[in-house]
Amino acid sequence: MREVHRLEQIGGSLPRGLLFYEPPGTGKTQAAMALAKASGYAFLKTSGADILARPDSWERIVREASDIRPAIIFIDEADDILADRQYSNVAPLTNRILTTLDGAGGRVRDVIFVAATNHYGRPDAAAVRGGRFSEKVRFDVPERADLERYVTETLFKFARGRYVLKQGTIGRCMDVLAGRAIADADAVIAEAVNRAATRAIRDNIAEIRPLDVSAAARTVLASETAGA
Repeated sequence: MREVHRLEQIGGSLPRGLLFYEPPGTGKTQAAMALAKASGYAFLKTSGADILARPDSWERIVREASDIRPAIIFIDEADDILADRQYSNVAPLTNRILTTLDGAGGRVRDVIFVAATNHYGRPDAAAVRGGRFSEKVRFDVPERADLERYVTETLFKFARGRYVLKQGTIGRCMDVLAGRAIADADAVIAEAVNRAATRAIRDNIAEIRPLDVSAAARTVLASETAGA
């Protein structure tokens, strides 16, 4: 992406669109932002809901990306506008987006479209064919060893110089977070630290305890389930 001109000189080209897919909380938005930063591209974000609410916003964001290129246009919750047109009531808007990717209004080589979905099978088949969102990147929850390393590093970062990390805290984290995304780990750890901070102010005891993790999980993960 940083050397698109050299790429074209030797016969290559950048993908027009990428599809980031699978469970919520696995870092699709953060990955798109990191891709833009690492490549020196501007990052413009919209969502399927935003485009549905203001259909003319699609043309505006495409124009903006063309003006400030190189740029990534990130479409979060893309299911809302890229769903199978056979069962969708927004097919005209889907067609407009696909026409943009086809370059009907003039193709800009260093504007890339990234769509994110939590449901791989929902986008219209035409949306994921060659020349559109044809490059697909699967995101998943971390393996247990990777999650344990992340949890350990994050807890020690919070505890360093401020809290005693009580024995069993990391193990309790793994018990409640097994099979879950990094976003869940961040939320549970942050809530556990909030509980420890409250106790430190109230009782002058600066500890992060396994019970803090259990209480945090009940609050954070239960509310997540209720919201779903």
